[in-house]
Order: sequence, then structure tokens, then C-alpha cells
Amino acid sequence: PDAPQRHLHDWTRGANAAVRQPRRADCPHAARPRRAAAPLAVRREPEHSATLPGPRLRRRGSHQRSAARGSPTRASTQSTPPPRGSPAMGAGSSASAGPGQYSLDDLLTHLSAEGVLTAAKVIATGDDMRLPLPLDYLQDKGAFEGAETPDAIIALDLEKFREAVQTKLIERAAEEAEAMDEKPADIYRYLTPLEARRGFPQALAALKANPKLARQPMPGSGRGSKWLPLHCVLLLGPKYPGWWWPLAEPLVKALCKAYPGACEQRVLEGSPHPCGQLPLELAVTKGWDARVVDVVQKTYPKAAETLDPVKVPGGILKKAFPPPGKGLPDQEFLNELGGPEVLSNDIKGATVAVLALSGWNKDKQPTTPKGMRWVRKAAEECRPLPKLEVVMLLPKPDPKNLENGWSDGREVQRLLEEKLHKKACKDAKNASKRAKKAEGFAKKALPFKPGKPVPVDALKAKHAIRESFEAAQIYDQLLADFHSAHQGFVVFEGWEEASSDFVEKRKAVLEKADLIAAAQELFEPVPDGAEVGAAARKWVDAQEIRDEQEREKKTLDDIGTGGAPIIRSAPHEGSKL
Repeated sequence: PDAPQRHLHDWTRGANAAVRQPRRADCPHAARPRRAAAPLAVRREPEHSATLPGPRLRRRGSHQRSAARGSPTRASTQSTPPPRGSPAMGAGSSASAGPGQYSLDDLLTHLSAEGVLTAAKVIATGDDMRLPLPLDYLQDKGAFEGAETPDAIIALDLEKFREAVQTKLIERAAEEAEAMDEKPADIYRYLTPLEARRGFPQALAALKANPKLARQPMPGSGRGSKWLPLHCVLLLGPKYPGWWWPLAEPLVKALCKAYPGACEQRVLEGSPHPCGQLPLELAVTKGWDARVVDVVQKTYPKAAETLDPVKVPGGILKKAFPPPGKGLPDQEFLNELGGPEVLSNDIKGATVAVLALSGWNKDKQPTTPKGMRWVRKAAEECRPLPKLEVVMLLPKPDPKNLENGWSDGREVQRLLEEKLHKKACKDAKNASKRAKKAEGFAKKALPFKPGKPVPVDALKAKHAIRESFEAAQIYDQLLADFHSAHQGFVVFEGWEEASSDFVEKRKAVLEKADLIAAAQELFEPVPDGAEVGAAARKWVDAQEIRDEQEREKKTLDDIGTGGAPIIRSAPHEGSKL
């Protein structure tokens, strides 16, 4: 397939793909002195209880520290692996549920589609997450219906199941917040992978008891901007083993609501991105779902239309990131959080972010996005690809002139699908020419005018029907290719109607074949409601049997008594005999 088709197929494969594995530098580390940095403990991933019975498969995984400039350095992600005797946690098995690394929601959806998912398996996911999910509660929330006993086979409504789990999680966090004797002063102790497995219940409770924790910078040293709780959660992301993303969605929403300014705070300034990354880019590139990305984007809409320079002169980077203890005079340009000052300059059609030391002025503002990076471009370049519904939330700038504005992400997808649709229609039209050629051969084999009696000629009729079958086969392949070219379409509508013309032509070809067969000898009617073309196929089969019998009879006529060949009495004139 061409580039646009491969592009669309990549998105569609990524849309329903399993939870991705983390890459190096994907795991955040809280701030701690660099010399005291310690490697993360090797962690085992338990198998999820919702999988079918079988031996537990454990996989070793290690994550190295991020070398990105400006990242925090305190190892708050270190966790103790669960003991062997402890039950497997539901959200924790998202990376070990199967050989394809299916997430929990992918696994439950698959089992539901196969018709082997029981209510007990769904309830067990809550037990693994230490989150009680009674049968009556799930049925009241509409997660599934008709389960009188836990062993009953159910059809899971994943969206309502997610809402039921999140509602239970929020209720538990509210109960824990009320039970606290005093307001918590530190939220980072609760932002660990072990807490992520359970949906950050303690972090959610701490934030509910003390909303000011959303503004709390992460303690530690670093040359970039200080981290906030929102950055830590988003950087972990669902790519991190042991996550089921809907569990962290309530915490992300609570952090954005408690401190919307966190969505404007950049982190990871330096290399490879001089101006760092906004929370929206973290949410997109770390594999978060469209609902989480939508929350972050609506909190700070300007982030999606912000252009960052790809490269900055090295001298400016050295001034913006002075080595610790050097006391360079440019230290005054650093902001109050200890990071470089990034200026956001509104221009026609976009916002340009630059370092304060770059000497940017409005007279040299960019007119095209060349040499710039934005969130959608980062999403298209990251691997593995984000889900398609995430990318459709992100706008795209005009490649030639920024003053032309930004195209809505959904409209960009529609234009891509429309382009692929036109190509598929062109290919189908070319294939239909071959089908028309086969129909022409059928007319030549047994010509007759519409409304006139069909000639009775078994040999010519069989040849005409075979050509009609050839045309119908071409139409079948044409329709199969046409539907394959439209797989993954989510915006463009009405493409099914474009194939209706070929469906009608295929039907007409087979109906004509039935009409020819009905006028010949040995024709036997087919039952009412039979598939079009069935009568012609039945007649051709009967004719083949008759022809085979006639060939056998002719062979027997050429055989003498006893099966020996007949020897002629008169020898050849030139024979010596």
C-alpha cells in the first residue's frame, strides 16, 4: 500500500493495540542528589487473575534512569515486589496478561467477545486491586446484565465498567480523606508504581484533604524546572508495566482541577528539546487515553497550538542551564522554580515558545512551521504510536503559512480518509473493466436479446455461464479490496454506498446466468430463497456429470469383448506380415 494507507493502518493498529512496553528514559525519578542515585529494583510482574487458569508467567524487567536534562532525580519509583504468596493484582497484570502484552481492558474485551468471560472474573479484578466490586454493584452500574450467579457468562460493557471502577475508587479516596487526622504535607510518597497499580487511592485522598498539594514542587536538585505532581503521573503513563490507565484518570482530573497552572508548566528543558515539554505532550506521547488527553488539553488549550524551536544555539543552552556552583551572571534569567525562563510569544496563527536568552524578537517571527515542533508532530513521531482518537484531538498547522491557521485534528483525519477513498474508487473502477470484458464474452457465447427466449444449446450455455462466473469472481475480489481499503475509517462516511453499484452489477451477472440455465435441459429448480447464481451452478454441475457419462460410454464403445482392444484383420499394406 502507499504511504497514506500505511499511515492509516499504523494508527488503526495502534488504536486497539495492547499496553506498550516502556522505553528507556520513560520512567520518572523523584529528585534526589545525583551522587546518591541508586538503580531501580528489579520487579516481577504477576499474572492477572482474570486470565484463564494456567501456570504463572513472570517476567523480569528493569528500567534505567533517565538522562534527560532537567529531570528530577529522587528515586520515589522504587518499590518492593509483591511476595509470591500474595494475590496477583488486576491492574498490575496489564503487562503480563498474555504473550501480546494485552492490557486488562483489552483482555476483558477479548474474553467477552469470545463468550468465555464470567462475572466472577470481572469481580476478581476488583479483588486484585483491593477495590471491592460486588456483583449487584456492577449490574446496577450497567457493566453487564443477566448474571444471577458469579459463574454466569456475561457480555461486558467496558465503558460502564470503567465508570463503575472509577466511581468506587473516588468513593474510597473520599472515605480515606475524611479519616485523616491532619492534612498531609507530601503527595510524592504516594506516587509510586505500587500505588499506581491500585489507582493512586492514597494520593487521591491526600489531594482531596489538601488541594494545595497539586502546587507542591518535587524536592530535589536539577537544572530544569521543578516537577509538579501532574508531571510525575503523566510521565509514568500507561506504558509503564502494571498499569490500567482508567485507574489514574480520576487523579489526573483532580490535579488539573486543583491547579490548572500545572498544565502550563514545562519540564525536561534542555536536550533533546530546548524548551522542554508541556503536560499535554507528556499525556500524548506516554500513551494516555483520549479522555485524559482531552482533560489536559481543555485545561490549557494553547498548548496544542504552541510551536517550539527544534534547535537552539549551544551558547544559549549553556547560559540557560548554568552548571551548579558556577554562579554565572545569567542565573537571574532562571525562573523562581529553578528552571530556564521560557517565553510564550503570541503571533498570527500560533504561539512561539523560546528561551529568554535566545534574543527572539517579533520582527523575526516564523511564518511557517518549518524548524518547529508541536504536540501533533511529536505524537506522529513517537513510537509506539498513540491511539487514533488521541491524535484526532490535536490540530495541525498549515505547512506553508501559519497565518492560515490550524486544521482541526478530526478534519485532518477526514481528508486523509477521503483521499484513500478516492484511490479505492479508482482501483475498483479499473477492476470493473475486467469484469465488463468477461460479461462481453458471455454475451458472445450465447447471444440473445432481453425479453426474447433464451436459445437451448448446452455447449454454448455452459460457456456463457462460466464467463458470467468469471465476471462475478472479479466483482467479489473488487468488493473485498474495496472494503479492505476502508478498514480503520472513523470519520469519513458514506463509503459503503459507493460499493452498492458493484454489488448490483455482480447480482445482475449471476441472475443472467440463472436465466440461461433455466432454459436448458437437465435444469432443476432450486429452493426459494437460494443464493443468486445457485441455479446456474447446479445446472453446470449436472451438465458436467452428463458429459462425463457420455465420455465413459464412448470409451466403452471403443473397447472389445473382454476388455481387449479390437485387432483389425487386414494388415498394413507395407507390412512384411
